[in-house]
Amino acid sequence: MDFESRGNYHTAIQEFVRGSKADEFTIARLAVDLAGQARLQFRSIPVTRERRGHVGYYLVDRGRQTLQKRIEYRAKGFKQITEAFHDAPELLYFISLEVLIVAIMAFVVSGIRVGVPLIAATLLLLFPASEPRWRSSTSW
Repeated sequence: MDFESRGNYHTAIQEFVRGSKADEFTIARLAVDLAGQARLQFRSIPVTRERRGHVGYYLVDRGRQTLQKRIEYRAKGFKQITEAFHDAPELLYFISLEVLIVAIMAFVVSGIRVGVPLIAATLLLLFPASEPRWRSSTSW
């Protein structure tokens, strides 16, 4: 194992320690056990066996959630937000898009005097957002 991978695994274990009641040894042992179980379970599927049979899969890859459930891990503070975006990157994309659209709308509307033109501009800018999602689904 190279130095960088070892550092990443150790950082992940320390993070798990901060968000759970388990100690470093217990977490490391559990990751090794999960990898061993996966090697036996996916014995007939070589690609899956190699991927899930590696300790790193449970420390820094998609198997993190399995390990987190086993040690009853709970992220705290800002880490909860970053993990939510890590688990569902499309969430970050859509929230960023919505914030950008609102900022553009605010910029456009801020140049219009209060009154009928302001209301008309706001309605025109909100019109595309009012289209139901089921109508906008297209096959790509």
